[in-house]
Amino acid sequence: MLINALSMSATLPTRRGWAAIRISCHNKSGAGQTYSLKELRVLSGEAQLPTVPMTSDTAPSPLVASASVVSGGFEAWRAFDGNTGTYWDSGVTEGMPWLQVYFGPGSSIGISGVIMTSGFAGGAPSSFSVLGSQDLANWTQIAFPFGISWSNDETKTITW
Repeated sequence: MLINALSMSATLPTRRGWAAIRISCHNKSGAGQTYSLKELRVLSGEAQLPTVPMTSDTAPSPLVASASVVSGGFEAWRAFDGNTGTYWDSGVTEGMPWLQVYFGPGSSIGISGVIMTSGFAGGAPSSFSVLGSQDLANWTQIAFPFGISWSNDETKTITW
């Protein structure tokens, strides 16, 4: 399913080059469910990033996946491993957990959207911020998609 986030968010800076992208979850539809994603890809023009499956939080180099919180066995890199049989799980039902990927020193990625695959519909974010950083310390909001409904194991392309 293709969703155009321009109708859901204000015009924000998207043309800058980013070394890291963060998804900060705001809401989900399932009360009592933990935030989770089976897969996350970043759209940069026609490319889907990362282009190679991750095999740990720091491999392959120079990629680094991280999250504010994880549930044991459901680490951040599992959202970037190209396998819909695994997933990142926050282990929390409240708050605003985040998931991010760092593309490495000197990276300058232009972002035009994300591709996300849900696990359980109630754990996928119904609203979230997409943030970019050049230094992993300062973050700029790129987009704020909201009002997204999910089915189990559904893949959505969200562009801006």
